[in-house]
Amino acid sequence: MRKLIFILLFVSCGLTAQVTGRYSFAVTPSTGCTEIGAESRWFFENNGDDEESNNALTATGGATYDSNGQPQGSYYGDLGGNGRYFAVPSINYGNAFTIIFEIYVGAASTRTLYGAMDSNDGFQITIDCDGDDILFLTGNGSDTNHAVAYDCSIPESSWAMVAVVVNRTAGTAVIYLNGVDVTDDNTIRTDFDNETVARVGWTLAGGYAYWGEVDAGQLYLWGLTSDDISTINTTPGTEVTTCE
Repeated sequence: MRKLIFILLFVSCGLTAQVTGRYSFAVTPSTGCTEIGAESRWFFENNGDDEESNNALTATGGATYDSNGQPQGSYYGDLGGNGRYFAVPSINYGNAFTIIFEIYVGAASTRTLYGAMDSNDGFQITIDCDGDDILFLTGNGSDTNHAVAYDCSIPESSWAMVAVVVNRTAGTAVIYLNGVDVTDDNTIRTDFDNETVARVGWTLAGGYAYWGEVDAGQLYLWGLTSDDISTINTTPGTEVTTCE
């Protein structure tokens, strides 16, 4: 049985977060079943360890760890510099998955939270801080399509939680900001590469650097419910489970 503890989405223009850290706990199903939880949980506790499996992050290009009012634990991932990112090993995401991150937003520009697209094949989460847009972009190597949340009032100079719940088979993605569904268009491709390496904070091609802070990252290989997202938003680092 998977160990139960703990969440996958950045940019900072003034790093003065003042949020008190909160500790993680597990939320278990109320009925008997084979429980499944997070595939990966990255707490950025002065390392890139994966609390659930072997998908440890590798700090690259000067990416490091720091502590200043982070939402979970004692440290956060510091991506405050061009070309800094955390490398994610190749993962088979399947046809349903959820990515959650606590992010620290600031500078006006388009930034990459999670880049898993190479030569327009794969997917990535980007944030347009100037337009307050969050996008989940997908491509099959030729054509692209994206789910998007327009004008979703991304908080500046404070921590926020971004979550994307993906259903590749149905061709949909739901985008959450601070536990609230802010999706305006949920349409994505059904044929994007779903087994790939990724980068937290940079595209695979190199570009659109994040320039900010991340914490309490989680990956689930199933689609979380709105209640699950709300639970995690209330207590960053919480792991939710479901019945298999």
